[in-house]
Amino acid sequence: MGREDSTSAGDESLLAYEDDLLRAAHELGIDLSGVRGGNTVFDPTKPRVDLVAEDLSGAYLTEAKLRGEILRGVNLSGANLRSANLSDAYLFAANLSDANLRNANLSDANLWRANLSGANLSGANLSGANLSGVDLTGVDLTGANLTGANLTGANLTGVDLTGVDLTGVDLTGAKMTGANLTGANLTGVDLSGVDLSGVNLSGVDLSGVNLTDANLTSAALRGADLTNAVLRDAKLTGADLTRSDLTAAYMRNADLSDADLSKAILTGAYMRNATLHDAKLIGADLTGANLTDAYLSGANLRDAILTGATLRDADLSAAKMIRTTMPDGSIHK
Repeated sequence: MGREDSTSAGDESLLAYEDDLLRAAHELGIDLSGVRGGNTVFDPTKPRVDLVAEDLSGAYLTEAKLRGEILRGVNLSGANLRSANLSDAYLFAANLSDANLRNANLSDANLWRANLSGANLSGANLSGANLSGVDLTGVDLTGANLTGANLTGANLTGVDLTGVDLTGVDLTGAKMTGANLTGANLTGVDLSGVDLSGVNLSGVDLSGVNLTDANLTSAALRGADLTNAVLRDAKLTGADLTRSDLTAAYMRNADLSDADLSKAILTGAYMRNATLHDAKLIGADLTGANLTDAYLSGANLRDAILTGATLRDADLSAAKMIRTTMPDGSIHK
């Protein structure tokens, strides 16, 4: 049955408008093929192509060419945008909830205040994108490229970022509670002040990363590389740092109460005024570490190495020192 036989005369103006809209969109380099047939509704009173605040919910836009287009406030909820080109697009306050953006190109796109809840962004290119303040909870970002993206103040609570490239990303003020960062690339990332409580950073390369005032409460950092990392005023209470490498890390005023640092390497670490109350330092290497004014009350230092460490005015009350190598090389029994 043809289209003419399946539509009423009252629908003809709308269908004609859609045809005109699609033709005009094509002339402007916008590929909207496949849009008709979903929940898409166009306003026939509009004299020109205008996608601002348009309703494209449920639209089929696979491989659509929308590079640099203004899509402010557009409703793309549930739309299929797989492999679409949205680079440089202006998506301010757009609704992309539950949209399929798998392998889509969103490089340098402006997504400020966009709704991405439940969206599939696996394998998407988000390099240089503006995601400031965006709520990304429940979003699939596995394998996505976020290099150089702006994620200041973004909500990444519980997000799976396994293997994601976060090189040069600005995460200032972002909330990442419970996020999984296993295998993520965090080279050059600024994590100062970020809420990373309960995150999984096991085995992640955090060398030289700025974690000043970061919240790493109960975080999993087993085997993580934190050499030369800046952890000033960081909160690491209850964190798992077993076998982590903290060589030359700057940890002044850091709170490591109840943290597990068993077998950790802390050679040359600067830990002045750090709190290590009830921390586990079993077999940890603290050679040359600066622990001036550190609070080590109740800490377990069994088999720990403190050769050449500075313990001036450190509080070691009730600390467990069994077979501990002291700063002068003697063994505490």
